[in-house]
Amino acid sequence: MIRIDIDDREVRQALENLQRRVSDLTPVMHDIGQVLVEGMRARLRDSRDVEGRPFAPNSPVTLARKKGARPLVDSGMMASQFAYQAGRDTSDYRLLPRIIDAARMEDAGVTDTGR
Repeated sequence: MIRIDIDDREVRQALENLQRRVSDLTPVMHDIGQVLVEGMRARLRDSRDVEGRPFAPNSPVTLARKKGARPLVDSGMMASQFAYQAGRDTSDYRLLPRIIDAARMEDAGVTDTGR
């Protein structure tokens, strides 16, 4: 009878190490979140939508109400509201609620005085 003994301790250790490294993808998701947020900020800075098209020009009514040509961009307020959260198997990115509320109020014609 032929007997073959295989010492698979190194292979098992390598597989366990690999499993440990891929079981928590937080570092990878962090990198993805950073790329997404940086991309959103660059598109905002360049006045481009997610498909690379230029933003539509502001209407005369909007221009008359605004303080400057690009108040949310020039002040840095809009770009500072982009955020992401990295987890073991996900990366969420979003606009923070404050800026969404401000945009909704602007669309509704609400000013600083609440009118």
